[in-house]
Amino acid sequence: MRTLLLSTLCLALVGTLPSCRSDGPSADPSPVAPQPVIELDHVYTYAPRGVPEEEVVDALRSAGLRVDEERNDFPDGVFGRYAFFGTTYLEILWVDADATADESTLGRAGWETSGSSPFGVGFRRREGAPDALPFPSRAESAEWMEPGSEMRVLNSESETLTPALFVVPRYMAMTSWGDGELVGEVPPKQREIELTGVRIETQPECDPRPHEGLVGTGVVIGKGDGPVMELTFGPGASSKVKDLRPTLPIVLRMPASAR
Repeated sequence: MRTLLLSTLCLALVGTLPSCRSDGPSADPSPVAPQPVIELDHVYTYAPRGVPEEEVVDALRSAGLRVDEERNDFPDGVFGRYAFFGTTYLEILWVDADATADESTLGRAGWETSGSSPFGVGFRRREGAPDALPFPSRAESAEWMEPGSEMRVLNSESETLTPALFVVPRYMAMTSWGDGELVGEVPPKQREIELTGVRIETQPECDPRPHEGLVGTGVVIGKGDGPVMELTFGPGASSKVKDLRPTLPIVLRMPASAR
């Protein structure tokens, strides 16, 4: 790169000379970028208020996703439904009317009026990666987690306008439990696809800052006209676009082979 820039500068200065080269030492090769230590595990969104659970499930199934029959109820009044594919999954969340969840959770659940982001992106440590993360994070735990375990949260507590970004403990990663009966129930064609890219657009008043932990994960966050999460599936070119709005703030880009 140094030689190329110097050559360009010499040509600009001399004009008609046929060549120009540096007599100094050649540039060192560019350093190889380190491999990311985390990878995508799952994504979530809170459903819009007033949209029934059955309507959301029907929309996901009509789009070709397999949605688990059972819902997961958390102790704080949050509950979720799940669509699985490959080694990742999509979590759709709601809160009960009498939920005791913390203020941040309630803000995300009421995103249409609070302005908070309804989205979250969960990562897991790659196989062989150390427990310690090489970028800033903070510890967070909940009563429904295993004793002594913690999530590592990449956002600060005040960053509610941007998606929640966190790294799950190893026992919670889908790769630690997702190779059993649950994934065996996923239709073969859906098992073959993988969530290969996530693009999240925020509301206009949000100016998301880049986070070094996202490099190499396939997750991109940018400012938009309103909250929407675009999920791209592979392998192969994504030729089917399915916009689930207004039922869910999600756009799916599916390969032609997906049903």
